[in-house]
Amino acid sequence: MTYSSGEVHGRISQFYARQMRLLDEGAVEEWADTFTEDAVFEEPSLPEPLKGRPVLVEAARRRVGALAAQGRVRRHWLGMLEVSEGAEPGVLHTRYYALALSTAAGEGVPSFHSSTVAEDLLEPYGEAFLVRHRSVRHD
Repeated sequence: MTYSSGEVHGRISQFYARQMRLLDEGAVEEWADTFTEDAVFEEPSLPEPLKGRPVLVEAARRRVGALAAQGRVRRHWLGMLEVSEGAEPGVLHTRYYALALSTAAGEGVPSFHSSTVAEDLLEPYGEAFLVRHRSVRHD
């Protein structure tokens, strides 16, 4: 797989579009299935990195539940995607900006929840990818 090809870049963009839509729609199990079984998720707001799909599911379920209880809708917008070869053969490194917007359900007036830079290690999985490691840094 040539990481610089437009075809691979397009596949990765589609992967992220689907992954973020799943989370935004509350499909936490399906969202977690886009990570490897032993994936690591690092974010400054977490006391320690999340490790493994079951932990990712539980954390996402809590976040989705809290938003629903507040009557908020969260949307993620990713851009400025860069793709390069990872240190291991077949693994890709991505870097992108991610904006999280929050809206009161039915209101339609969004506010910025966070602005971040994220980096992932992606493993090929059939025609798709799985996230092995995600590191998110808030601006």
